[in-house]
Amino acid sequence: MPNLISEDDIEQGLIQRLTAPGFGFDTLNCYSEQRETLPDGSGRTDKREVVFKDRLRAALVALNPKLPEAAIDQALALLTGSRMAMSIIAANKEVHELIRSGVQVTYRNAEGRDEQARANVIDFNNPANNDLLAVTQLWIAPTGNGRHWRRPDVLLYINGLPLVFIELKNSNVKLRTAYEKNLTDYREDIPQLFVYNAFLVLSNALDTRIGSITAGWDYFFHWLRADDEKEKIDRDAIAEQATSLERAVDGLLQPARLLDYIENFILYFKAGESGGQKIIAQNH
Repeated sequence: MPNLISEDDIEQGLIQRLTAPGFGFDTLNCYSEQRETLPDGSGRTDKREVVFKDRLRAALVALNPKLPEAAIDQALALLTGSRMAMSIIAANKEVHELIRSGVQVTYRNAEGRDEQARANVIDFNNPANNDLLAVTQLWIAPTGNGRHWRRPDVLLYINGLPLVFIELKNSNVKLRTAYEKNLTDYREDIPQLFVYNAFLVLSNALDTRIGSITAGWDYFFHWLRADDEKEKIDRDAIAEQATSLERAVDGLLQPARLLDYIENFILYFKAGESGGQKIIAQNH
């Protein structure tokens, strides 16, 4: 068993990996001495917000050069409008479909006639055309049933949208604690974050698991094979070397793989106001 690996050391190693060649994430540390302080580098005007609207708008403009400003504004409004009256699973499904298929917009063309188009939110074919950002120290004000401010360890943003949630623990803390304590509290206090989430990553370096916003602990799974699904896995060696997170990052968070996963490997089952399930593909 390796010596204690602190949460901070795990986070620093993760950030180094995400910013390495082949990944290309930028980083943003939103630390502020007081949690209420703005600006914090995120561009938000309200700390209940989780979308970085300036980055999202810039991405919409870059990915849709033929659309007029009014259409861009419409797409931005549809992506960021409040969905707190909906169930989280229904809201998440709605946003996922907008991200995957584009946002239907209507605008007045040069001839004065209404014209419809789809505004692309992510360029799934060319990862380099997207704004990839690993965010730390982001304080989020509560909107849910809880009353506590929350600061996720790492959030991965694509074009201003928080699509991947990463919770880290010291290596001597059982990983299930990250699910039963931290994730449960986050869902209670800041449900607005999970409207946009594609999937969740929990790790203490010795053990790393991935799941959807509706998954129980038993349905959080390992991602240990980065390149070859037939690779023989030595779980004891992975734990001894504390490489479980590195394997998950290489296998799933490399931009081309991440975008492919978001576009093609997420499904919803009976997602409505009364419940439902979000199903994400496992690494076999």
